[in-house]
Amino acid sequence: MPPFLVVVLLCAFLGACIWFLHRTQVRRTVETADRAAPLPALDDGKLPDFVATPPTVAVAAAAANDNWLGEIRSLRDSDQLDAALALSRAHFPKTQAFQQAAIILRQQIRSGLDQFQPVGHLLVQLFHTAALADLFRSSTSHKPLDPAAALAAMRDMSFQYATIGHMRLKLLNKSDVRALEQLWGNPTTHRHVEDVLGEAWLKWCRPSPDLAQ
Repeated sequence: MPPFLVVVLLCAFLGACIWFLHRTQVRRTVETADRAAPLPALDDGKLPDFVATPPTVAVAAAAANDNWLGEIRSLRDSDQLDAALALSRAHFPKTQAFQQAAIILRQQIRSGLDQFQPVGHLLVQLFHTAALADLFRSSTSHKPLDPAAALAAMRDMSFQYATIGHMRLKLLNKSDVRALEQLWGNPTTHRHVEDVLGEAWLKWCRPSPDLAQ
């Protein structure tokens, strides 16, 4: 066999080994997501939504909340992850809707790795979901007057990992962070999304001039 062909084959074999080792490392990182985050609490905990529910409708809201959450769990259990994700997104900006979307995306990432499929686009979606959840977190001091309209404006916005980082995004667990760092590197800046957006977000949190008059 010609020496040149031997070198080519050795290079190809080395490249395949490097790719396999990288994929194995990413898979192990993602597989620890269930252990690194309190997923039972995400499924069963009754966490506050971004918009406070008036006491007079609390009972009805609780029943409706259980209904859509139960449907999402049923879809997940039957491996209908795309439908479960769509239903979760339909209930944004509810806190548990963001959490369910993150859980589903982690399931899809694990499934993609098991089938030797690329999962970078799913990590992008997970980061985007975490950024939205940060905007609509219950502790923020800048709450939009019309959450539905603000969500519609922000839903398709491209959030930049380099300027937001991950430390402020509470929806992400340690395994998510490691996977994102493998995809995009270790950011040097970590900020809340509202601080990055500035006026683009604050304008949804103030009365319009017409209403102020």
